[in-house]
Amino acid sequence: MQNLLGQARRALGVRLEQVQSTIPNDGALIEYLRYWGYLGKNQWEWRYGAIVLFSRGAPLWIPLGKANEIEHLAGRYGALVRGSPEEEELSANLQALYEALWAPIEQALPSQTKRIIISPDGELNFISFATLLMRTISFWLKNTMSDTLLAGASLSHQRLKKSFCLLRAFQTGG
Repeated sequence: MQNLLGQARRALGVRLEQVQSTIPNDGALIEYLRYWGYLGKNQWEWRYGAIVLFSRGAPLWIPLGKANEIEHLAGRYGALVRGSPEEEELSANLQALYEALWAPIEQALPSQTKRIIISPDGELNFISFATLLMRTISFWLKNTMSDTLLAGASLSHQRLKKSFCLLRAFQTGG
């Protein structure tokens, strides 16, 4: 228990520059967040957004939408991949997830971004981002090197290097 508290304290003490130093120059860390969004006049709702970090520069904030809508898609995804879905229904779900979770972020990324580190939150932890379908009916992972983390603060150079080597082998079939 004491060890877990120490790890939590260290994670809270991580500075932006420390995280950025582990992000490849052609990469970005996408830290998805489920947050309580203010709508005005004492009205709130759960929402998702993403903080996008690069190896240098200011972070970007990208709002993604209502948590209940995104979590409905995520729940449907889980049911479809565990069952025997119709191809059209699964494709529609994967494209809707792509539009909700990736398309807004993709528009904000510089063209030289080739490596993506994903840190999901909430129900997004149960989605394989590699299976998301782009508008062109191709898998998102074919165009991007991707890694999924439990939290951006858990980045380490050794872990990234190992993950990118494994992903490169997966993508090239070797």
